[in-house]
Amino acid sequence: MVLAIGLKADHMINNFRLTNKGLILVSIPLIFQIIFIAILSYSVERAEDAARKAEISRSIVYEIEAIDKLFYEAGLSLVIYKLTNVQDRLKRYDELCYQIAKGSSAVGNLIKNQPGQKHSFEQLQASVDDGLKIFHNAKEGIDSGQMSEEEVLKQTILLSNRLQSTLDKIFLYEQKQGALEPERENQIKEFIKDLLLGGVICNIILAMWLAVMFNQATGRRLNVVLENLRRFGKGDPLLPPITGSDEITTLDTAFRHMARALDDARHKEKAIIENANDVICSLSSNFLLRAINYAVVKNWGYLPEEVTGTNILDFVTENAKEALSKNLKEVIDTKTAGRFESKILHKSGKVIDVLLSVSWSQAEESLFCVVHDNSERKESERIKQEIMKMVSHDLRSPLTSIQFSLDALGSGSRGRINEEGLKDIAIAKKNVNQLMKLINYLLDIEKLASGSLKLNLEQISVDFLVNRAIESIESWAADRNIEINYNHSGLFIVADSELLAQVLINLLANAIKFSPENSKIDVLAEIEDFMLMIKVVDYGPGIPKKQLAEIFKPFKQLDRPVSQKTPGTGLGLSICKMIVEMHKGIIGVISEEEKGSTFWFGIPLKGFFDLK
Repeated sequence: MVLAIGLKADHMINNFRLTNKGLILVSIPLIFQIIFIAILSYSVERAEDAARKAEISRSIVYEIEAIDKLFYEAGLSLVIYKLTNVQDRLKRYDELCYQIAKGSSAVGNLIKNQPGQKHSFEQLQASVDDGLKIFHNAKEGIDSGQMSEEEVLKQTILLSNRLQSTLDKIFLYEQKQGALEPERENQIKEFIKDLLLGGVICNIILAMWLAVMFNQATGRRLNVVLENLRRFGKGDPLLPPITGSDEITTLDTAFRHMARALDDARHKEKAIIENANDVICSLSSNFLLRAINYAVVKNWGYLPEEVTGTNILDFVTENAKEALSKNLKEVIDTKTAGRFESKILHKSGKVIDVLLSVSWSQAEESLFCVVHDNSERKESERIKQEIMKMVSHDLRSPLTSIQFSLDALGSGSRGRINEEGLKDIAIAKKNVNQLMKLINYLLDIEKLASGSLKLNLEQISVDFLVNRAIESIESWAADRNIEINYNHSGLFIVADSELLAQVLINLLANAIKFSPENSKIDVLAEIEDFMLMIKVVDYGPGIPKKQLAEIFKPFKQLDRPVSQKTPGTGLGLSICKMIVEMHKGIIGVISEEEKGSTFWFGIPLKGFFDLK
């Protein structure tokens, strides 16, 4: 039964929110204290009432005794007045009669709220009134000489006896009440003491019971949450869900959702790592392999358990160990990340070119590495170098010979050739020149991409640079009746004059190619945002907005109608971009269809001089 009540109470508590539990913990003892204070106040009021009644009884007894004495003294004063005829005794008699009336009124006020004394008080009042009347008659009899002192004394004694009977009734009643009220008062005081002690004990027990009950219910549930945190960290199954509708239940539900999401993410991450093509591993600070994914089988030829616990340098070729060790130590010391190449020795003995992406985790005190098989890229680079070597020697040399032969044929040194033959020779020369241009572009791109082309920095005149480019392209512009305008700037800059001249020539050639005949091209050189900006402005058909983003990519040419197309390789602008970026600059284009284009590039002010 008790267990069932406890379980039911626990279930009810679990449905309370924490704020409501706090209110209950405060409100129940508070309500108990209010009830306790009300009972205590009532008991104190009863004790005060008993004390007040006892005091009234004592006052009534005192007043009755005083009235009895006053009557006796008043009668005695009349007897003495009769014997001595002294006026002071008469005056004293009047005073005593006034005090008797006043005392009777005081007794009436004291016992008016005591129904049990009402009849006795009426008898007392009647006796007092009769007594005062008898005294008044006796005084008149004394004054007229009709009543002797013996007669006065006799009347006084009879009146005193009559009065005494009534006074005794009241006296005995009040004496009894006066004895009962202190006893009641003591009983109430004892009750108050017991009430205080019992109330304090009950309040403490109630508060402790509520605190223990709520703490146990809340503590058990919080312990479940904490245990689940520990289990989740270790990967163990979670405890059953917490029942109820309070904040702890909400927290447990949210934690379970989070745990499921993280568990799913962990499984996905594990699946990704296990199925990744690259070798993913973690290393200790002394390069021991702590964990590694299954890709090591395909890439290195070893099972994960074969390499775990060994030093990664054991799988590196001898001539690459020192460099790899140095690079890994640098990543640990700087607590950053790094990418570097190395060579792994396959289990079969084959050497594999790899690219390592490494980062240091201070919290885990581990190196996390992704080892990518770089063999294919290395092979591609080797093949590309072979192709470029072939292009440079095996293609350019024969084309140069063909150029000389065509020049000789065209000049007539090999004999007379008719008009049709000369046209064919001109077409052949144009095609050979286009091939030579393409080969030179390819060689330039290869040099720029591989970093083998170095900048020859020097202080150069911007005016000289622009004029040189204009002179190189001027004849073509003149053939199409295109005017190239440039206002001298008087500016100087530190740059590679040959490469920047090539950029300008490419931009000018591009502008001439797409400008209509009998038009103009403007070249501007100025300072903007701490950079030297050179702009080539044409007034041709412009560039469609959707093609602006790709115009600097290799082999990209504008989509134009066949009538507007001009021959080109699609490499000129990409080469310009590479050269400008080698100077730490930027390049771009602003264009609007049917309104022309502005190609611009900027070189940083570092090394820039204004010598106007």
